[in-house]
Amino acid sequence: MSKRVNEAEDTSRPPKRPRPEQNQPSKPAEEIWSSRQLQDLLAFRQDGLHELRHGVTSLKVFLDNILYNREDDNRGRHLSILRDFLDSQKPKDPQDTEKPFLTQLWQAWSFANQNNNDYLASSLCAIFALLLKTVSSLLDFRELGTLLCRTILQHQHLRLVKRSLDAPKHKDFLVSPSLRLLTELTSFDGGVFAREVYKRREQTFDLTALRKNLGHFKTE
Repeated sequence: MSKRVNEAEDTSRPPKRPRPEQNQPSKPAEEIWSSRQLQDLLAFRQDGLHELRHGVTSLKVFLDNILYNREDDNRGRHLSILRDFLDSQKPKDPQDTEKPFLTQLWQAWSFANQNNNDYLASSLCAIFALLLKTVSSLLDFRELGTLLCRTILQHQHLRLVKRSLDAPKHKDFLVSPSLRLLTELTSFDGGVFAREVYKRREQTFDLTALRKNLGHFKTE
């Protein structure tokens, strides 16, 4: 009997279920025309994670364009949209940990961790790293970058980063963006937050996680 027939008759194991992220095709990124559009794209709803991933993809393309296409004729408009969007996400009280800067994205990341949605957690960590890298390159956005750094340094948010850092080696798609985020945080504005990152070293510089990650990248 051929191998093909044997495989067809083997019913001892159920077929593997596809990952939730693979159930639906990803939509192409939308061109961003307004701050309100970004707010709608990045709104967090537990029953709208596919739409949120689409929003994160659209934001990534938007930020890439600002960061790497400095000669773009639309650059001024894009910067204005980004500032309006970030201003709309600022908390009334910077010390309010219940409604921090960019609340919806943090809520989504927390939800992803609670539900072991690693791909959503990875994409959100990556978009925070890219956002911080983008505003770091814009002198006029220094105040917003400072607010973002202080928000990342809040305990509940560093816990999200540490979970990604603690991911096993085969989940390097979680480890890489968390390392990028910590790198951007440490180097922001000439290292003004480096001391604060070190003070929180139990979450940011856990030696076990660092040895594991450095050994992983060294062998690649």
